[in-house]
Order: sequence, then C-alpha cells, then structure tokens
Amino acid sequence: MKEKDNQDNIISQKKITISAIVPVYNTEKYLDQCITSLVSQTETFDEIILVNDGSTDHSKEICNRYCRSYPNINLISQRNQGQGAARNVGIANAAGDYIIFIDSDDYIALDTCKKIKEYLRLYNVDVLYYNASMQYDIPAAEKAMIHSAELDYCKMTGKDYLYRAFPESYSASACLAAYRTVLLKGRGLQFPEGTYFEDNLFSLKAALEARDICCIPYKFYVRRCRAESVMTGKVSEKKCADMVYVQHSVWKYLKYKKINIDNVDFTNKFVFSGLLHAVGYLNQAVNEKSGMEQIKKLVFLFLEMWTPLFYAEKKSFDKMIIFLKIMREIEKWDREEQLYIINKFWGSKEKYEQMHKEIEKQFRLETTGRITKLPFRKKNHRVGVYGIGRHTQAVLNLYKRLVGEIYCDLYFIVTSKSNDEFEGRPILSVSEIRGAIDEIIISSWLYQHEMIENLMKEDIDKNKMILLYRKGDICDLVTVDEILNKEIQDCFGQGAGL
Repeated sequence: MKEKDNQDNIISQKKITISAIVPVYNTEKYLDQCITSLVSQTETFDEIILVNDGSTDHSKEICNRYCRSYPNINLISQRNQGQGAARNVGIANAAGDYIIFIDSDDYIALDTCKKIKEYLRLYNVDVLYYNASMQYDIPAAEKAMIHSAELDYCKMTGKDYLYRAFPESYSASACLAAYRTVLLKGRGLQFPEGTYFEDNLFSLKAALEARDICCIPYKFYVRRCRAESVMTGKVSEKKCADMVYVQHSVWKYLKYKKINIDNVDFTNKFVFSGLLHAVGYLNQAVNEKSGMEQIKKLVFLFLEMWTPLFYAEKKSFDKMIIFLKIMREIEKWDREEQLYIINKFWGSKEKYEQMHKEIEKQFRLETTGRITKLPFRKKNHRVGVYGIGRHTQAVLNLYKRLVGEIYCDLYFIVTSKSNDEFEGRPILSVSEIRGAIDEIIISSWLYQHEMIENLMKEDIDKNKMILLYRKGDICDLVTVDEILNKEIQDCFGQGAGL
C-alpha cells in the first residue's frame, strides 16, 4: 500500500499527461468539429490517438490532414472491428498518465484538457468524472448526462460512487471520465469487442475497480444525438443479440464482484433497471420475431440469476414493476413456453397466478397512492403540467383510471410553444407562466433536471414544482401506465390457450 501511495505522490508532483482516444468510423460530416475541438484546447493534449476503424468515406483523409499539421496526433488504421476494438487499440498505444475517450461525432469544450489536469493534480484519483451537454440534431429520448451536485468535489471509492450515483447520476458512457492509464492496463480493463453497447460493461468495471474517484460539475463533453447512430438507428438483429449479451455480462460481473451480497438495494435497482431498459429496446426490433426471441432469452437469464431477489424481502415498487413487466412479456409467448418457464421458476400455474394477482393488486394501490396526491381535484386551482408528450399522457391516463375526473384549471407548459391547445386545454410557454400558475407538475423522468432549470431561469418558486419521481425510481410512469393498461385476468386462459 505504501508503495502505491508513493507512486501516487510522484504522479501528483510531476506534469500530468493526457491521451485523448478517438475511434473513427464513417463520420466525415462531424469529424472536423470533433478534431478541431481537440487541437484548439487552451492547454494542449499531450497525445491524440485517432483510430480509423476501416472507414469507407473520407474520414481517413480528414485524419491524415490533421496529422500533417499537429505533431501530437497519432493515426492508427485498422480493418473495421467496431468501436470497442478501436478503443482498445488506443488504450494499448496510449502513453499518457490518463486517458479520455471522445466519439468522433461528438466534441469537447475548449478548456477541457486544462481543467481536467487541474483537478487531477488536486485530487490524484483513478477516475475523474464530469458532465455533458446534449446537442439534439434530432428529437431523442436520452437522459441528461449530468450527475448530482451532491457528488461534486467528493473523493470516494469507486464502489461508493456507484452506490451513490445510481440511478439519477449514473451514466454508462465511457466518454464522461478521465481514467488513470495504469488502472486500465494494470487491471486489464478493455471494451468488449465486436459488440454494441460496449460502454455498459466497461463503465461498470471501471467504477468497481477504481480505488478512488472524484466528480466535478463541468460540462466538458458535448454529446450529439443524431440520426442513424447506434442508439437512434434501427434496432437490428445484431443489436438485439448484443443487448442481451452485454446485459448478461454485466449481471455476471456484479455477482463476480459479490455486489449482490455487499449492497442488495443497489443490486436490485441496477439489475431491474437494466432489464427494463433492455426489454424496452428489444420491443423496438425491426424483426419482431427476433426481438421476441431475445426477450425470451433475457427473461430466462434474469429469472435464472435473480429470482431470489423477489423473495429476499418485502416487495418494493421496483420489484412489483419488474414482476408485472415480465408477466406482460410471458403473456405473449406460446403455451409450451409459458408452461416451461412457470413450472421451472414458480412450480405451478396456480402459484404463479396467485402471486400475479396479489402483486398487481398491491401495485395498483401503490400507484393510486402516488397519483392521488396530484392537485387535479382542486377546483379553481391553476395547475400546469410541464410537457405534452407520452409522459404527460401517461399521468393523465393513470389519474383518470385510478382516481377520477380532473376539476382544476389545467394548463400544459412547454419550453417552446408551437400549438395553443393539448387535450382541449391551453398551452403556455415557460416564459408565459409566471404568476399564471399555482402549481407545476414536472411530467418527464428523462428531462426532469432540464425542466427544473428552465423554470428556475424564469424565477419560478421551486416550492410550486411537483416532482413525480422519488429519488431512486428506476422507471417512468409510461411503463406503469403500460403495465396497468390491462385489467387483472387469468392471462393463461386467453391467447395462450392454457
């Protein structure tokens, strides 16, 4: 331990060097902006490694042009092997004390290198996390990459960071941190190759292997949401298979590190959140049959690995969501498949149906309790709901189904106004609501942080804002609405033919 501490002190006293790794594949439209942001820094990166991963457009020529002008740029070309393999090549060739990753369709703020070095000298940690701004070239449902201010400037173990950050402040993106090079090389931390969603496993491993980390509040990274990226492009058969593979790998790693023993509450949330996200993604598959087969595989793996979580303690809201979500998926399967999985994990159809009805009843009561607290029944009370998308629609659906009629003076609030009405009620822009609304419901789970910021810029009292989500919630009311959209029934007597 003393030897390691001495090494840390030596690093903190000397000049810190940073290697910036950029995997490049057919991003000629965005590459100039990306590389320009790297070479225009207020303090120069010691090394920029561009890994051309078999591009077939003009990306390689653009890389060569910058290489001729900047001696700190190193270009490595290889046949197309995927982003994970390209990043691994970058790690193997990196000479800096720390490594950061930048996707070639994104870019960074101009003081990124200078500020990162300042805080690495100050905190001398294995991993330094920072935030991202979002650039929406297309409408996209992506969660803001901003961690809670409670984590800022706190030096902690990587494990403690993970426990404190998830789910609100955790992002699986490998591009939101500077990693000590000896951590990655010494622990053999690499990206899985030949697969999509490689960040999910890498980021988890990096956090759990890091001896110490720190978070800073700067938005160094600019994440571009564009058409036909991995997350916004078509959900192909390959992506479906990779989603299941990576999710299974994440679950196995949690057990390998005994996180399920060390922190049961975190394990529940991390595992359940991953399952919900994966099932939602697989249900968007271009090939519906392929998506269904991968969901069956995922559900089986989940039940095989995590069934004890259902029985370890009282059913939480999260557990009820997961159980009922699995039920909804199993309802779609044929008779033999349903019988097999029910008998294997529940013993009999009767036990399964009894648990199903009990949990759905409890879940309905819990949801009703949350929804009833909304001020929709206050007559002559001006209530605004921020948003006119599916989250707001889910809130209205649940309230009408579980509570009843809306009696308040209801308005809908948007950031930028393009229509005058929604659901027959007036729409107001954020700039129009000061003094016009008594209470404001923040409808979105993904954009809750941005909505609060927009309201506060208009000097709206935070006490007037009603948040629908509690700290630690792993899903939005859209999922809850989907689950409760069907009445309690003998789901095996209809459709499945049991």
